[in-house]
Amino acid sequence: MPSLPRLSATSWFWIAIGGIIAVRIVAVAFYPATGFPDRFGYLAYAETILTGTEWLHQAYDGSPLPGTAFRAPGYPLILAGLQILFGQLGFALAVQILQCAATVLACLPLFGAARRLVGPAAAALSVLGFGLSVTVAYELSILPDAFLIAAWIALLSITAIHWLDMRPMKPAAALLLGLMAVYVVMARGNGLHLLLLTLPVVLLATCQPGQRRDLRAVSLLLVYLPGFLAYGAVSLWNEYRTGERFFTTGGQIAMVQPVIRMAELGASPFVGDDLLCRTIREHAPDLSYEQIYDVDRALSTEHGLTPNQIANANVRLYLDTVIAFPAAFARMWVSNFDDKFAIGLVNPAFGLHEAHRLVLGERALPGFSAILKRGEGGVAAIPYAILYALGMLVSIVIFAAAALGTPIRFALAWRQGTLDRRAVLSAALWITCAAVIAYYCALFLVLRYVIMLSPFLIAIGVWTLTRPAKQSESAA
Repeated sequence: MPSLPRLSATSWFWIAIGGIIAVRIVAVAFYPATGFPDRFGYLAYAETILTGTEWLHQAYDGSPLPGTAFRAPGYPLILAGLQILFGQLGFALAVQILQCAATVLACLPLFGAARRLVGPAAAALSVLGFGLSVTVAYELSILPDAFLIAAWIALLSITAIHWLDMRPMKPAAALLLGLMAVYVVMARGNGLHLLLLTLPVVLLATCQPGQRRDLRAVSLLLVYLPGFLAYGAVSLWNEYRTGERFFTTGGQIAMVQPVIRMAELGASPFVGDDLLCRTIREHAPDLSYEQIYDVDRALSTEHGLTPNQIANANVRLYLDTVIAFPAAFARMWVSNFDDKFAIGLVNPAFGLHEAHRLVLGERALPGFSAILKRGEGGVAAIPYAILYALGMLVSIVIFAAAALGTPIRFALAWRQGTLDRRAVLSAALWITCAAVIAYYCALFLVLRYVIMLSPFLIAIGVWTLTRPAKQSESAA
């Protein structure tokens, strides 16, 4: 790795935090809160909350995709509160500002954790690599992702700091993390899964050597119990409203997409004589995304299935397909990884340009390949292409170091008896990042689902490529 300028830790901190603040001030000033189609579902849920109390007692409204059952309630509740506070005129701007602020706040413990792991210069690289990425688009849009990403990053960063500082986690700090965990769970239908995948790092902080055994159990419980309670409360609420216990019916859509993808890769999942397969053959002959809605509508109106029953049927079909067609599943798993994540790890030219495209639906400049192959964009596109290429090169090196080099370096340290807390933390972060990517590759992966991994991959990638300062303490 090339040597970076020797600046104080404070200077690197302000370079990193100042950079992401400056970008967000410009972004909020010039970009509207538009973008992704998902926003309509969340806005409709928020409007339902504001227009009466019927949603508290009834979830199924006759629609095959009832909004207050299909969506997790966390983000719509925030949207409804902001509409009350700021009205229709200031609501969208307030959402953007708060979501950007959440990212900045999450970057404070992120810098602290990365500084302890790889030093202040690389910590700034981690923060800027994430902060100047496509994540800006999610902060500008009506989506639950920005708050979820911020909470997830802060939770991992704070636990990492406790581990590296050999600081026993007190119940108050654990409870604070537990409140962050509540939003992770409440933001998305699979939020509980994402929370549980933080366990390798959380275990280090809550159960580290030197901490009293009773405090270990209490701290671990306080981190995760609020999330489990939130999940259980929503599930019981849905049982009260529908007679069926579930958290969301998101499986109506989410679990069909990977099955269709496996069908494209050689599987034959829809040949069965069960109701779901027959309905898919009849109403989705092209297996297009849009036709999934036609299938749900038919199952609901023609056959009387509830949204939860449809979701459960889709989960069973997915599991049966994985078991029956493991080769197609393996091909899908590999193909689901988006190489944009790797080439955009430390690539502001790509990240900010992609954010512009996602928010406005159009490119500010032609794509990188179009500039190289056809010379599109003229002279103005050349600096962008150069910065893109440099960022892509650095990103690929760091991503490869993190993905492939980190476990090798950890294994060597283990064999040589030189494990320290940095090595143990890097291994735990690697396990968490690998688990999240593997989880989404088993379903479907888009950048906004995994972008919260990027600062940690940058940090452990740099740790792998450089020799950290010797540590006197042992991880044992």
